[in-house]
Order: sequence, then structure tokens, then C-alpha cells
Amino acid sequence: MKKLLLGLAAGLVGTVIATAASAQSDVTFDVVFNDTILAQGTSGWTLGDRFILNDELRRGEETVGRIGGVCTIIDVEGFALCTMTFVLPAGEISGQFLNSPPPEKTFAITGGTAAYLARPGYGILIENGDGTGTVTFHFVD
Repeated sequence: MKKLLLGLAAGLVGTVIATAASAQSDVTFDVVFNDTILAQGTSGWTLGDRFILNDELRRGEETVGRIGGVCTIIDVEGFALCTMTFVLPAGEISGQFLNSPPPEKTFAITGGTAAYLARPGYGILIENGDGTGTVTFHFVD
């Protein structure tokens, strides 16, 4: 009886692990940045300077969504607190992160609508340095 119960328990654990692994999904888009900088001065960053985000999300040459948001400078070295909403064909995703000079930024998914409602996860935004980049959403259901 103990062997049967142990076997059932091991099978259940294996099923739960396999289900969790298969529930993770990624969605990637190309990004074209169209940010507007609102700066108080002309030499370097000032606390409170802002980036207004109005970027395009693309699949190939087709624009399939947008990023809207704002990043506010909180440190004169260039760190900014960013909040944004990704408007996608299947719904919206909200996120936030501490923007820093390196080109790869990881952000928390803080909410979503429609297909993204109650889908926990995080995103990675990569800036290519030429006005383009990619964003990948990693969902764990």
C-alpha cells in the first residue's frame, strides 16, 4: 500500500511539474521607439525630466500595437522610474521598471486585460541602440 501511495504521489508531482512547465508562454514583438524627452535643462539629466513613450510594436513590417507610458528621471546618472501600457491585439499589458543605461531592461507585469487578465509574469525590453528593439513577455500561468 505504501509503494502504491508513493508511486501515485510521485506521478502527481511529475504531472504538476510538467503542467507548470508547459503553462509558461512567451510572446515577442519588435519595437520602434518614438520617445519624446521633456528636459528642464540642456546639459545632462535633471531630477523630474521625463521620457514620454509612444512606441510601435511590430511583427515584421506591420504595426500590431503600441506602447504608451512615461519614465521620470529619479537619479542624475540617468535612472528613471517607468510605467507603461502595451496595447496588443489580444488585450493590454501594464508594467513598470527602473530604467537604467544598459540596453536590457526587465520589468514586472503589473496587470492586464482580455487575454492577459490575471497572467503573471515579467517582460524583457532590449534596446538595439538604433531606435529599434524587442520586447518579450514571459507568462507563467
